Amino acid sequence: MRMEQKLEPSHQDILKKIAQIGARNASKLLSNLVGKEVTTTVSMFDMISAEDTSDIILALKKLVIVQYASIDGEIEGTSLLVFPRESALSLIDLLQTRKTGTTEWLSQIDQYILNQLSCDLVICYLNAIEEYLNTKLHPKDLKVFSTYGETINDLIETVLKKKAKRVFYLHAKLNIHQAIEGDFFLLLDQSLASFLLKKPTKILTRLKATNNEKDIDSLRLGVHAKATKTETIQS
Repeated sequence: MRMEQKLEPSHQDILKKIAQIGARNASKLLSNLVGKEVTTTVSMFDMISAEDTSDIILALKKLVIVQYASIDGEIEGTSLLVFPRESALSLIDLLQTRKTGTTEWLSQIDQYILNQLSCDLVICYLNAIEEYLNTKLHPKDLKVFSTYGETINDLIETVLKKKAKRVFYLHAKLNIHQAIEGDFFLLLDQSLASFLLKKPTKILTRLKATNNEKDIDSLRLGVHAKATKTETIQS
């Protein structure tokens, strides 16, 4: 059940802009890496109860490859990059310029590549948060593991035991070349609210200066990026 307290519209505008910038940068990053068209669609960035967060991630009922990282700084949190196993292996093929279907298991090098990719994706969103809220954040303790989606619920519950009962939750859907799908989750603790409350007028002035109707639509409909450069990670 969603908590009763709601964010002010001005705070929701800030979160939407942060999510939009993060999604745009994530699309460009992935597109440059794989040389394919990438779509990143943000479905939510809002404050919800920790229980709701676990329930949403629990919905991924399949064998998945998970890249996990904790977020350190004035705002703490967790990020999860989740791919169905087949998509993760296909993504490695793309990144390693292999024929599709070549990768059957993740080597140490493949896991390193997924860690680096996830770290870069997290930074796309953390940079947007830093830009608008003037705080420094960075990912750490990166791990890659294979599991069933249902068990991620236990991981989230463990992570959130030491956190507040309410968290800021961002969910973005990734689609690479209409063939590889994944989910990116960013969970930030409630201290983010204090940064939203500090100087909302100044932040909103910046939003209005950079915002336009097309940007707002792109957040709802998904941010598309076409490859302009190919950068291949070599083993």
